[in-house]
Amino acid sequence: MRRRDLIESVWGGMAVGNNNIDVAISALRSKVDRGRSLQLIHTVRGFGYRVAEPT
Repeated sequence: MRRRDLIESVWGGMAVGNNNIDVAISALRSKVDRGRSLQLIHTVRGFGYRVAEPT
């Protein structure tokens, strides 16, 4: 999901800074990936994020 899509979906298109997205993703990762040896939330450079089971 692209960063701008996250802004639209989560914040309803309000003007938010990149730091807000980074903090939200960090908090989500700490909850979703807690206790797992492999991450589910991945950063895709130049695009945004993806959620995927490790292959």
